[in-house]
Amino acid sequence: MNTRLYTEQSSSKSTATTWLPSYESLVDNLTFMCDNMPKVSESHINVRSSGACNLMPASLTPTEIEGSYFTDRFTKGDVVLTFVDRSTGYASFAAATTHVESGASG
Repeated sequence: MNTRLYTEQSSSKSTATTWLPSYESLVDNLTFMCDNMPKVSESHINVRSSGACNLMPASLTPTEIEGSYFTDRFTKGDVVLTFVDRSTGYASFAAATTHVESGASG
């Protein structure tokens, strides 16, 4: 399994992924290491970093998934992922955003 995350400042890809048992639900957590690369326009304030993320789906068909992350830059936080649609193949954050804003999601 691969994960990709696009933000306005950077993109991340998973380097190692595993499913771990959850103590809060019957659905396993998706845990992965990631490599984060800032956009060139952000490289003066952001550097390449590594981190880990734990996503905790509450069901096998979630519309929203909560999780948490931390990085080797000593940053950490919470994440909330909201289901848009099952389309794939976006090369960038901008392409995916354009798809969503056009109302083409379904």
